Amino acid sequence: MSGQQAVNFRNFLKGRFSGLGRPHPRNYSYQQMLNKYNGSEAAVINAASRTNSKINAAGGIAASGAAITSSGNGC
Repeated sequence: MSGQQAVNFRNFLKGRFSGLGRPHPRNYSYQQMLNKYNGSEAAVINAASRTNSKINAAGGIAASGAAITSSGNGC
């Protein structure tokens, strides 16, 4: 995956999962990311693939709770 593709995918996911129903206000263009990381394509890809572990954990807990509830046994 190229840096451009990584940034585009990151921006798509941020918009999709932010709950805003529109592009996320902190979407950065590929060129902005490249400038921030001193022209390093590898650094751009690495930055675009980072996630927030606290948000990921909360999402995992919510998904687990939903799965348990939908299983019908309530446990």
